[in-house]
This record gives sequence, C-alpha cells and structure tokens, in this order.
Amino acid sequence: MKTDSQLKILTLLTVAIITFTLFTFEILLTRLFSAIMFYHYVFIAISLAILSIGLGGIYVFTKAKRTHHEAKENLYQTLMKNSSLLMAISITVNALVIYKIPYNQLLFFPYLIMAAIPFIAAGIFISSAFKRFSGWSNLLYFSDLLGSAIGGIAVVKLLQYYSILRVSIMLSLLPLLVYLLFNTIMTKQQKTRSVALSITWIILALVVFTGGTYIDKWSSNFTAYNGGAKVLGTLNNPQILFTAWNAFTRTDVVKTNNQDEMFILLDGSAASPMIRFNGDWDKVEYLKKEVGYLPFITGNSKDALLIGPGGGQDILLAKLANTKTIDAVEINPATIKATELFSQYSGNPYKLPGVNTYVRDGRSFIESTNKNYDVIYLSKVMTQASEALGYALSENYIYTLEAFQTYMGRLKPDGRLAMVLHDENDLQKAMITAIKVMEKQGLNKDEAFNRMAIVVPKSSGEHSHGIMYPLLLIKNEPFTTDEGQKLIDTVKETGQEPLLIPGIVNRTNTLSTINDGSFTGIKPATDDSPFFYNSGVRTVSLLFLTLIAVLVIGKRYFGFAMGKKTTLSPFTYYFMLLGAGFMFIEVPLVQKFVMFFGHPTIAFTVVIATLLFFGGIGSMFGKFLSEIVSIRYSTIVVALYSLILMFLLSWIFSNWQSSLLSNKIALTLLVLGPLGFAMGMPFPSGLKMVARLQDDSIPLMWGVNGWMSVVGSILSMIVAMLLGFKWSLLIGAIFYISAMGLVKPMKARIIKSATK
Repeated sequence: MKTDSQLKILTLLTVAIITFTLFTFEILLTRLFSAIMFYHYVFIAISLAILSIGLGGIYVFTKAKRTHHEAKENLYQTLMKNSSLLMAISITVNALVIYKIPYNQLLFFPYLIMAAIPFIAAGIFISSAFKRFSGWSNLLYFSDLLGSAIGGIAVVKLLQYYSILRVSIMLSLLPLLVYLLFNTIMTKQQKTRSVALSITWIILALVVFTGGTYIDKWSSNFTAYNGGAKVLGTLNNPQILFTAWNAFTRTDVVKTNNQDEMFILLDGSAASPMIRFNGDWDKVEYLKKEVGYLPFITGNSKDALLIGPGGGQDILLAKLANTKTIDAVEINPATIKATELFSQYSGNPYKLPGVNTYVRDGRSFIESTNKNYDVIYLSKVMTQASEALGYALSENYIYTLEAFQTYMGRLKPDGRLAMVLHDENDLQKAMITAIKVMEKQGLNKDEAFNRMAIVVPKSSGEHSHGIMYPLLLIKNEPFTTDEGQKLIDTVKETGQEPLLIPGIVNRTNTLSTINDGSFTGIKPATDDSPFFYNSGVRTVSLLFLTLIAVLVIGKRYFGFAMGKKTTLSPFTYYFMLLGAGFMFIEVPLVQKFVMFFGHPTIAFTVVIATLLFFGGIGSMFGKFLSEIVSIRYSTIVVALYSLILMFLLSWIFSNWQSSLLSNKIALTLLVLGPLGFAMGMPFPSGLKMVARLQDDSIPLMWGVNGWMSVVGSILSMIVAMLLGFKWSLLIGAIFYISAMGLVKPMKARIIKSATK
C-alpha cells in the first residue's frame, strides 16, 4: 500500500478528474436530450439525474453501516475504484444509446434511469473521498470545485472542434484513468496486470485522439431522429445535408421531397426556412405575399435591424423592399455557416450588398448600439431560442418590458417595431408589453392602440390552433389616416387579413385572449422575470410536479437523517440550507448574465466557472480558520453580497453593456469572485464538524446537500417566474443566514457527544 500522504494526493487529483468529467458530461447530456426532447422533459431528466449524485452518497452511507469497522478503510478505496469504472462505462453507453436508438416518448423513463448511473457513480466516488479524508475537506472541496470549473470551460471548446459522441468517449477515458490509478495503489494487484491495463488505456486514448475523425464521421448519422423525435423526426423522408453540434445547439440543414424546400433546424425543431435564391429577384417575388414583408413597405425602410434572421428569409424580405442597410443579428454561428455552405441554394443572404452580419444576441446588440432604424424586425425569435435553451428554462430578454423600451428608443421618428409572433398567446403578451411602455410615456390605453396595427396571414384563421404567426406593428407616433389606408391597401394586395388598423379596422374582439382590451391577468415579462415563453400555469405546474417528484425521492432516501433529532438533525438542516441557498443564488445570476454577455453558453460558462473557481480558493482559505469562524463570517458575506447584487447588477449591465468580451469577463471575475470565495467555505467547514461528531455520516450529508441543490434549482425558477430574480436572491441570502443560525446547536451536539 502506498503511504497515506501519497494516497491523499492521489485522491485530490482524482476528485478533480471525476468532477471535471461529471460537469462536462452534464452539459453533453443536456445537448443530447435537448436534441430529442422538448424542454419540459429535458428539465425533468437533468434534475432527476443530478439528484442521483445524492443517491450515490446514500449508497456509501448504507454500505459503510453494514461493514465492520476494521474493513472500512479499504471499503472507501474499493468504492472509489469501482465507481470510477462504472462511470467510464456508463458515459459511453449513454452517448451511444441516445445517439443511435430511434427515440420515442416511451424511452423517456429508461433514458432517465440510464442517465442517472454516471451521476450515482460520481456521488459514490466523491462522498467516499470526503469520508476517507474528512480532515482534508477544504482541499477536497477545492479539487471538486476546480475540476467542475475547468469542465465548464472545456466543454464549450471541445464541442467546437469534435462531435458530441467523440467528446463523450474522450470523457469516459478520464474516469477509466482514475480506475487504473487506484488499481496501481492496491497492494494485492499484480504489477503485470497494472502494466497491461495502462497500455490498454494508452492505446484507447491514441485511437480516440488521433483516429477520432472516423468517430466523427460515424456519428454524423443521428439515428435518434428516426423514431419521430420533435419536428425533424416527423418530416417525410428528410435528408440531412449538414449537421453542426456546439454548446449552444444542434444545427441541421434539412431537405424534404420538395426540391424548393430546405430548412435550418435547431435541436430538431424551430425550423427556419432557407429560400432558394440565385440572385434573380423576380424569382422570389412570391415572398411579397408573406406577412413579414409588410413592415418594410409601410413607410421608409432605408435602415433595418433584423434580430434572428435564421435561414435568411427576413433578409430577402427587407431587400425586396429596397432596404439599403440591413444589420442582421444572429446568435447561432452555425446558422450563418449553413447558409454559406449552401450558397448555391440560398444565395448567401448574409453576404448580400448592404447586409452587416453580427453574431450576437439581439438584446445585447440593441443595448450597445446608438444607431436608429426605420424598421426593427423580429420574426419568431424566441421560438428558436426556447427550443435550444429550454433545459434551463432560459429566456434571452428579447421580449421584456425593458427590451421594448429600448427598441422604441432606437426607432427613427417614423420608424416601426415589427414582430411576427408565434400565436395568439404571444400576441397578447406583446401587446400588453407595448401598452405598458406607452403608459410609462403618459399615454392611455386608447392612445396606445392608435399606435399599433395587427395583421394575420389569411390561412391563419383556418389553423386548428387559432391565429398563427400574427404581425404586430408598433410606432412611436399614431398611425395617420393615410398610413392606415395605405396599410389596408397593401394588406389586400398581399392577401393578408387586418385585425387592427387604427381608425379603420378593429377586430381584436375576435381574439379569445383579449377582453375589451383589458388583458385581465396578463403581465408583461421584465428583465427581473423574463419568462415570455416559459410563463403561465402550465410551466409552473410542471415545475411543481418535478419538485414533488424530487421531494418524494429525497424523503424516501434522506428522510431518516432528519429523524435523528438527538444527533444529526441540525447538521442535516444545515447542509439542506446550503444546497438550496447556493442554487437560489447561482440560478438567477446565470440567468441575469445572459443579457450581459448576449449568449447563454458564455454566461453559463463564465458565471459558473467564476463561482466554482473562487469557491475552491475560499475552501482552501477556510482551512486556516476554525470551522465556526469560517461558517459565521462566510455566510454573512454571502447573504449581504447577494443583497447588494440585487441592485448592483442593473447598474453594471447598463454601463458596461458595450464593452469588449474580454472586459466583460474580467468584470464578472471582479464582481462575482468575492461571492464565490465566501460560498466555498461553509460546506467543507460543516463537513469537518460532522466528522467530529459522526464521520460515517459525511456521505449522508453530501447526499442531503445534493438533494436540496436540485430542490433549490427548481424552487428558484418557480420564485423567479412568480416574483422575479431579486426575490430568488433574497431567499438565497435568507437560507445562508439560517444556516449560520444552526452553528450553535451543531457545536452543542459535538460537545454533548464528546462528554459521553
């Protein structure tokens, strides 16, 4: 057996490797699930899979209770070795099965069980490590957080260069390496066997890294779609001509049996048409019948801003109206790449004369520019974004009250804000948001209606789901009689139907969601609660159902810990509060920084990496303080700093929105670093206190913390939807203060136990 210090060093290294693998795999799993499931199912699947980390801790706890004291030292090493092998195998199996088996909804629960296995294995490994070296909790927690932080950064880069299947196989090699390292230190293992296993690992690594292009080619056929998953799976004999995976989405170029029909799809859904165009404008004259053509011909359209042009149809609509300058802002670089690769079909719309292309989020762009436009045009932007980002129920602040204010502030005196929305529900939300903006300007509801027009496609009324793809036009000035009449004439020429033309047509009473313009029960999305698509009873109800499932599972496996009132109860509640409190702060911070960075992946990577990295440093620093001092001061700092961020972030975003990305990252490190530093102390300090009382319960506390982390993430989203992100931060601060309040009874339990 190696010396104890060598084993400790090895454990620190392997914990970092395991958490790196786990965090990276979690992101990969969200990408795979998002490609085949709608966001509701993805959220449930990932939440319950992460809960499995806590179940791994419970397994270690129960296994240790059934093991004789003399055998426990070897038990934890054996568990760490075996769980790393299980993790390596299950990661590869998960990726292969999800990637290659045709998906249907009956597979949801088998996939859920299968996805839980790597998380359970990681929970076994990490909780065993913390139990085996409880005195090193601070350094182990540093390794844990550091590995996770690096994983969050690495996965973005890996998915830029390699297929998701190849990255999964790369990841599986890391816990396999951990398994080999533990084989090496086991005294009873023969040297020849260790050498053979090591050579095997080296050969596998060489094959994956040098010959991995064959894996990339083989993985180009994503046969999960053959089972009818999402829109792509329902198309009649679709031919996938191009596929690109990245940390944001899976992008496909799909051709159907119709030779003049090609789409760009995000995660198998959110179809954006790619128009056949060879430079002959006469051949795309038919696009003038589209409802999206109207905003560009109802007035001057010299300068236009297009947010989310997708496959390029919006650009062609603007050019058909002789728009001179077009700023096209598209968040997904793979979409632009697709139109360039198929330029013989698409005409390469992003490279047409007068078109300036920006790979950014629309809200971030509009906040950082001082340019004014004749037309600001958005066509079903959030439909695509919600499909791609729905796992986290993310919104990208496109349709918030503050966004509308900015749009209208960037219009020229006679400019128009134009939105092609998804359906009637989206129309009502957009209308009430526009009305609220104009009420802030001193207008009443009738005056606001005089500045809006609504047109719907003629086929919309025949749609089984009611009105589909309505156009909402908003001006800063009232529509004049001449403008209204010209709009009516144009609508008739293009074959559309007017629902609202100020002073001429008002058929809004035909909308089931509008009652005499009162919009009863409707409130606009705001930057503090930007849930335009993911709002309403349905989404909140789904979150509550997920929460109940997590609570039931947790109560089944962790409930007995809360029943031990004489010993463990204050410790149990302490780790529960830390788990929930951490997520109540982390989740809104990630969501808020989406607007700052203009890209959800960048926001997630930078915010999480900052909190985890500085949390690791805080964990190491806490080693030099007593547990009680560390907990008391760090929890107070977390609570106060969270309250400060409630008001500080808006000021930061408004003043540095136009900064370079490097400056934004540096500012995020500066702002969130102290918070992460403080958040890294309470957990390892609490584990050291548990070790003084009953060190066998360390895996149990790890499990309880993981369970409540999932509960906290779900609850924080519910609070954000109902009350806003500021309330989520406030509740997170309260949880940390409450955790500090448990220090005294925790200390009393330790003293009482020591005097027995």
